[in-house]
Parts: sequence; C-alpha cells; structure tokens
Amino acid sequence: MKTWMRATLALAGGSVAFVFLTSLQTARPEALQPYPLPFTSQIPGDINVKQLDAFNQKQQFDQAQRMFDIFAWQAFVGLNWPALPNGQPDSSLKIGQSSPNGVVWESWKHDYQVFTANGQPPLLSAIKNGKNSHAVVNTGNTLPDEIEEALQAFTGPLVDKNGNWVTYEIRMSPREVDYVVGNNLYYVQGQVEFVNKGNTISFPAGVYNGDIGAIEVKAAWRMLDPNTDDPSRYFTTTGDISINDPSQFSKPLVKNNVLLGLVGFHISAKTQYARQWIWATFEHVDNLEVPPLMYKGQRLMPSFYNPNNQILPVNVEPPQNAVIPGQPIPSGQYYNSWDPTLTYQPTQAFRMIPIPTDKQQLNREVQAALAKLVPGNVFQYYQLIDTQWPTDPAAPPTPTVPFDAGIFPNSVTNKAGGMVTPTYLTNITMETYFQAGNQAAWHQIEGFPQSETQQIYGTESCTGCHSSAGVAIAYDPKQALSSTNPLYGVPLTGDFSWLLQQKAQIRK
Repeated sequence: MKTWMRATLALAGGSVAFVFLTSLQTARPEALQPYPLPFTSQIPGDINVKQLDAFNQKQQFDQAQRMFDIFAWQAFVGLNWPALPNGQPDSSLKIGQSSPNGVVWESWKHDYQVFTANGQPPLLSAIKNGKNSHAVVNTGNTLPDEIEEALQAFTGPLVDKNGNWVTYEIRMSPREVDYVVGNNLYYVQGQVEFVNKGNTISFPAGVYNGDIGAIEVKAAWRMLDPNTDDPSRYFTTTGDISINDPSQFSKPLVKNNVLLGLVGFHISAKTQYARQWIWATFEHVDNLEVPPLMYKGQRLMPSFYNPNNQILPVNVEPPQNAVIPGQPIPSGQYYNSWDPTLTYQPTQAFRMIPIPTDKQQLNREVQAALAKLVPGNVFQYYQLIDTQWPTDPAAPPTPTVPFDAGIFPNSVTNKAGGMVTPTYLTNITMETYFQAGNQAAWHQIEGFPQSETQQIYGTESCTGCHSSAGVAIAYDPKQALSSTNPLYGVPLTGDFSWLLQQKAQIRK
C-alpha cells in the first residue's frame, strides 16, 4: 500500500478532522442564530470576523457555519430585491414584489458584455443601466472546450422533465467589472501584459458593514411549459436563447421570448476575510421532489427526477449525438458533442450529499418569513443547499506532489488552501454529473496521475474547482493555437474566477 493511501487513516485525527467537524451539527438547529429580520436589500460585504473568532474559540463551529449561511441568504435576498431604473434596490418595495426594472442582479453585466468578441474594448457606457435582457448566448475564448451557456462545466447538458436543456448565464458585480476592464483583463494579450509587469490577479474584496467586492452570479434556467409547470412557483423571466457552434452542434438552438424559470443560483463573493471567497448555492424546491400539488388537473412533477421510475440510473450524461427515439440521425449529421435540437431522455438527477439538517431548518424559517412578507412570494420556493467558506484563510494549499509524501486526503480537502468547509458543495442544476460518489481519486486532486485507480468518495468543491482557474501568462501570435498557446498560469493565478481563462478572447 502506498504512503499516500496509508495517510488516509493517519490524518484522521489531524487538521482534516477539523474541516469535517465544522460541517457537523452539534447543537439543535433551533438553538442556532435565527435569520435577522426584517429583510433588507443590503448585500453583505463580509462576515463579522470578531464574532466568528469568538465562536471558534468556544468550539461552537455550528454557530460559525450559521454565520455564513445567514450571509448566503442575505446575499440572495439583496440580489433579488426589486430594482430602480439605475439597478439600485428600490426601498419602497419588498423582495417578492414586482418591479418593471427587475431585481438588482439583473442589472449587472453579462460576462459576454465584458469579455467581448475578438477582445475588443467593451462599450459598457453604451449598455443601459437597469434590467439587462436575459439573452443566453454561447461565448468562449479562442479554444472553447465547452459551451458553458448550454453545457455544464466540463460535462454535458442537463435535460429537464420536458426534454429541454437547462441554460445558464453569468453576471458580474460592478466592482468586478471595473477591475477587469480597468486592468485590461478582458482579452488575452491584456492578461499577459498585466502579468509580465509583475502584477497578481486579486479581485476587490467586500468589507463587513461596507461595500461588496467581486461577486459572480450564475443562474440556471429551464423553459417552463404552461401546461405542466406552475409559473407562480418560480422567479420567471422572458428570454432569448441562441446556442450556435457549428463545430459542436449540427443545428443552432434558437428560441425567442421563452418563458424561463430560475432553478439554480450560485453566488460567489470575494471578501476581506475569505480570500478563497464565500460560495453559496441555491435551488428551486421542486428540482428533485414536489409536495402533493395539483396543477391543471394533474400532479406536479419534479423538474429533474421521475418518481414513477426510480430504477433509472442517476446523474448520467445524455449520450452524445442523441437521437429522437425511434429515428436515426440523418447521414452525415454526426458531431463531436450533443445536439440541442434533438430530443433527449430527461436526466434522472440525484443529490449525493443531502441538505444538512441545520440548513433545512434555516430554509424553513426564511421561507415562512418570505411567504408572510408578500402573498405568493416566489422566493419562498428557493432553498439554500449549503455555504462553503475557509476556516483558516491563511492556510496554504496542500501540495499534490510527490504523491507518496503522505498528503492524502488533505490534497482533496485542502486543495485550494484555507481549509474550507464543507469539503464538497455542488448544485444539482450545475454540477449534476459530478455527483458520482465513489470515483477515481484523480477527479478530485490537481495533477494526480490518471493511471492511479485509487477510489475515494467525491462530488465536487466550488473552491477546489475554481482554484484551478488561471490567467494567460504567454501568447505567441506566430504560433498555431494549441493547448499551450495561449499559455495559462498554474492554479490560483486566476483568483478563483474561471472567467479570465474561459471567456477572454485574443484581440485581433
């Protein structure tokens, strides 16, 4: 048995135990800090570090976790607060009430408005303040290995109960936009020049009781069918979808004025305390199960789980080049990826790590308050899955080489540094196919040899995944494009944002 395998037991009483311990509930949920009412439109900039230190000194780790869960819900409420024409929160309205200007985060810039085609300067001044249209457009750098607006990160499409793909969009906070544009990081050559001057990517951080810093919001939308879906249970919008990449799809997926319902909502926030960022993820309550409700004479069904066929394999990607059942793909119509115009078997999604009990209690508390605040409040139908945060932000990442140096399992649990807790955090609408359970260790460890067959339990970690993001450090226009041209820096050089590596294009 190799040393790194033996280390699994040797480290069980060390720092790893702390990471897992902070995820455990040691007090009754009702004894934890309640959500502070009344609801406000203020998006928190950071947590109260003095209070956090006091909880940790008393080993009240469940109370410490509750601080970050309240931070998550406060961010969700503030981002979804009705907006004024300038995108600021409307103090005359309450969350859940309608505004012609949408909600706050809808005024934030799309990633493709900042990371423009051919690396041209973004004309942000020409983009009106106020509600931004929900246009799902596939974008990417010169060498896209995925279409993030239609495919999940590094995997495939999520197909809902109606056979439709879920689509995605990413928005950036104003301070993050200013940092990217002000430092010319929106195109590849600008990143290379920034790094060659000795600069390090460091997004602006939010301040406790002060301004927010860099925040990225990722929304997952599914097309609602008014015959089978109850729109009154969703935060909805009307949007356009244009997924068109001839190298991957045989035909473009173009739909205009589609009724979209929000099913997933990622919030990642850089703060002064959390140099590894704070990661919170929300889902619609009907994603995997639905209470016994009737709609138009029939039982409401979950969006991504079929309770009438529970033997279906779970979390399995649809086959590439899927076909309409019973109909072959026409000759010559085989492509290297999925075809958004064809019918797919709905995904049977399953959550490998249940929502913790303390989160369930907090969700019920906040949902009840939202329902009381505004009759029919759609935000009562959303739930926090969990919040990931660093317990020791100064802790460096555990090295992953050499592989027999006794670094396992810290190489998984502390991949990004900061000793984050919980170890794993995923959203069923955005990381469906990472929900594998037992899997090869190399899926979870940066640079781990794929020839190794050691199995570990894993889903995925927001912090761990985003720590792999880099920034362009070299580009030679005389060389053919390849996997090393542009050349991207090692993990952590992108300061936990994939946008720099995935979205910035070469300026032409």
